[in-house]
Amino acid sequence: MLKLRLVTSGSLYLYRDEKSNALILPYDSPSKPIATAQQDVLTLRHLVQLSDSGILTGKLTRIVSKDPWKAVPVPSRKVVAKRVSDGAEYTALTDSNGHYEFELPPNSYNLTANSELGLWAPEGETSVWKRSCVDVDFLLHTDGRLSGRVTTADGRPAAYVQVAIVQISPEGPSFTILTDEQGHFEVAGRQPGHYLVGAGLLAQPGSPEWQSRVYYPGVSTRDQAQTIELGEGEWRTDLDFKLLPSSTAP
Repeated sequence: MLKLRLVTSGSLYLYRDEKSNALILPYDSPSKPIATAQQDVLTLRHLVQLSDSGILTGKLTRIVSKDPWKAVPVPSRKVVAKRVSDGAEYTALTDSNGHYEFELPPNSYNLTANSELGLWAPEGETSVWKRSCVDVDFLLHTDGRLSGRVTTADGRPAAYVQVAIVQISPEGPSFTILTDEQGHFEVAGRQPGHYLVGAGLLAQPGSPEWQSRVYYPGVSTRDQAQTIELGEGEWRTDLDFKLLPSSTAP
């Protein structure tokens, strides 16, 4: 989740109406008591000292509980801003409160917090203006990944095969993804748990796909299948298996 906050006036969370020239405080403004807004005050003091650059700032948090909902700051994580015009890269580290800050020349930037394995957030492009402040917050999600390569019985890449991902514990959604031209597949954003992977697992019972189904690591029955245990933010990139040479499943 990306949240943008633009500061172009002398006060945080205000903007100036172009028609009336009045300062506007939006209904959904994140304004807060001065006692809890010290980081915002520091940013504002930094802003007024600038001449030809602007500030790109924000906070990184991660979800640790959904029931009840709870998110905590992500400290010591690198955030990268890549300038669109020439590819120049700038980096910043979050502090103990998950806050980061750049002082950047006016331009458009691709911003990412996906600098380490295990956590992931959507990336995006934002612009920095002279003597202005743009706020981009990142809500990071657990980034467990499952990937591998599917080949035919004679060892050729199995292109555009529907690979089933079945979360069995804790029970979760099941779905299919297509392999690419080289037979490779990958799915991101998986929560910790136990999974089954294979081809034809979610097909209609009795259909040709169901009859020829294959479970990782290349077996025809559920009893023979290997359950994949995925840890917090773990990447399993070794889930290679072959399709069966004929319909051997019961």
